[in-house]
Amino acid sequence: MKDIMDAYNHVLKTFYDLVEKKDVSRKNMSEFVRVALFCRILCGCDSINALIRAEVPTFTFAILRTMIEASIDLEILSNDDANIDIIAYSFAEQERKQLSYFEKDARYSDYFQEGTNIRLRLDAAKDFIDKHNSIKNRTSIAEKFRMLDRVSDYYDIYGTLCRSTHNNIDKLIEDYTKNSEPKIHIHRVFSNKELTKYTDLALSTFIFAFNFVYFLFGLTEEQHNTILTAYKKYTQVSAVTE
Repeated sequence: MKDIMDAYNHVLKTFYDLVEKKDVSRKNMSEFVRVALFCRILCGCDSINALIRAEVPTFTFAILRTMIEASIDLEILSNDDANIDIIAYSFAEQERKQLSYFEKDARYSDYFQEGTNIRLRLDAAKDFIDKHNSIKNRTSIAEKFRMLDRVSDYYDIYGTLCRSTHNNIDKLIEDYTKNSEPKIHIHRVFSNKELTKYTDLALSTFIFAFNFVYFLFGLTEEQHNTILTAYKKYTQVSAVTE
């Protein structure tokens, strides 16, 4: 597994070396969000790297799920800057739900007085939702996969990660027993093959996202290809894992 993790880390280090001291281009809010989504994916790769090296990779699937969600939003924005409204609607809906819950509680009434920051945030969220109600049905994660013609990924890769993240009983049995025997194994043991599936998915998601944003980091085509070459070397090492 060490060879795989060394090759994995080399891809990330190559990126960091190339972008060191470079200014990130942000012409509009869409580009800002695209860079931020890519950085979320990059942080996920770093976290997985650290967890596997520390031999505590148990919740890697939750990180991967977040990375895939970020890659979906990134692809949607890259296809059309106008799709920023879809991303913003999801945020506004989350903001509305959370703040509305506390608004109903008398203990927090002072925070929701007219003119307070929280009141302004809640009103802004409600106003955005009202003005963009026509796109509501396009903001669910399932619909985003459909927009990108990636329904099979939603039910396959993403669905598997969700089952692990939400503690579905089938995944609990699979992860903490052997051959469905009654005895629970407290410490989840991962084979190199399982860990390699995680690193493969993490880096493939990273490369997929990188292809959409590399120019926003001021990188040239040649530098872009340098990352792809490092990734190709990783896939060659990963392919021979038992």
